[in-house]
Amino acid sequence: MTDEQHRAAKDLFGEFLDIIATLRGPGGCPWDQKQTPASLRSHLIEEVYETIEAIDENDADHVREELGDVLLLIAMISQIFAESGAFNIREVISEISAKLVRRHPHVFGDAKVRDADEVLLHWERIKVDIEGRDASESALNGVPTSLPPLERAYKIQKRAAKAGFDWPDSSGPRQKILEELNEIEEVEMNSQDGPERLEEELGDLLFSVVNYSRHLGIDPALAMARCNAKFESRYRHVERRMAEESKTMHPENLETMDRYWEDAK
Repeated sequence: MTDEQHRAAKDLFGEFLDIIATLRGPGGCPWDQKQTPASLRSHLIEEVYETIEAIDENDADHVREELGDVLLLIAMISQIFAESGAFNIREVISEISAKLVRRHPHVFGDAKVRDADEVLLHWERIKVDIEGRDASESALNGVPTSLPPLERAYKIQKRAAKAGFDWPDSSGPRQKILEELNEIEEVEMNSQDGPERLEEELGDLLFSVVNYSRHLGIDPALAMARCNAKFESRYRHVERRMAEESKTMHPENLETMDRYWEDAK
């Protein structure tokens, strides 16, 4: 980025922040004025997922739009905290900038690293030696409980693996999946086991699938998102074909629906 482009970006960002402040201020927008960080939480999650969808579509224009929506929510939440005197957007940017420099001594200092894996090792040492994190605290500390369960399972497994608690290869979690399937079958056959036991065993199965995905280098949330999109596309195809034939989506027409499903593949 040239000096001129840098100055233009700063000017645009300043104008953007002024717009946010105006929306929140006297004579601003009633909807924006009544928002709180808590009320914007779900909007932030939604916009992040829409950004991910745009990235998966490889649609640059859509990605640009969605990143703008995410930036809007970051600025809005920062503005709300600034109004209470807690912090402002300048402090948010200053803190992340300092963290980036601090955690990249191989870029902004004299440290040497061989590859990305060694970068991660450096980060862990920096967190303890420089940032003051207690080395004795649990490796799972800091994994947000608000994460969707699939993403949280993936995150805590990665944390545990980083500490050395992991299967040596993918054969372990693959075998565990088979074991969990057998346990679920046993629970189904045992009428004395209630739904809580079945829920527990299904949870173990899903956790094992996440573990297997991780060992294969696959993000399970992204894999699930693509699977959802694939199912939706095929199901909509079935709906269209059934409507063209003036047939209803009903179990009695399952054979026809199956045929259209195969067509969608």
